[in-house]
Amino acid sequence: MAWEHLYNVTNEDNEVVDRFRVCRDAGVSVEGFRLLWFHSTRKVARDMASRARAIERTQQELAKLCERLQLPRTRFRDRSKVQQAVEEILGKRGTTAWVQVEIHEQQEETFKQSQRGRPGSNTQYVRQLSTRYRLSISVDQKQLAQDEQTDGLFPLISNVPEMSPEALLRAYGPFGKKCNIAYVKSSATQHRKNRPRSSCGRLAIDCSLRRVNFLSSSFVFA
Repeated sequence: MAWEHLYNVTNEDNEVVDRFRVCRDAGVSVEGFRLLWFHSTRKVARDMASRARAIERTQQELAKLCERLQLPRTRFRDRSKVQQAVEEILGKRGTTAWVQVEIHEQQEETFKQSQRGRPGSNTQYVRQLSTRYRLSISVDQKQLAQDEQTDGLFPLISNVPEMSPEALLRAYGPFGKKCNIAYVKSSATQHRKNRPRSSCGRLAIDCSLRRVNFLSSSFVFA
């Protein structure tokens, strides 16, 4: 995919803090509107930091779960409960695609007196087996590298064909804190009122997706 440099953003010391580019090949949204993809170098750093923070927190929570699994009176005696706890952690942190967890069973052997009372030379013991679980945790480096290819990307949807990509980007801002999408209408009134927002009418675009299926599978940022 071919990219065109738009402009740089500098700070008070005239240092470049962000560089914006646009994909030269404009796409079409599900509603038939103009769909532009932009790339921000500052957003690359934000995306990487956000993903690393999510993975770190996931690993911390999984480590706590491992400790709970080894407690003498752990409530995780069933594999399905362990699986549910793992899925809840991955789902909450949004790291299902990157963090891999394997659940291993191990048999624990204990002996208990067959009858109550103080143990003696004639005390008989009953062998008991209980199942415990442990986790092995890893990060899918291949998937991580693949998703890193979309770092810094964000879309802008517009039905204003006369505005250049740079004009659209400057008018409606690069990307919000919670969502990377802006919906631009053609009337002058809507130009002033429609700032970037998280929902775009009936458009079915999930701004949290790290893998964008309708983009090329590879991006080359020259």
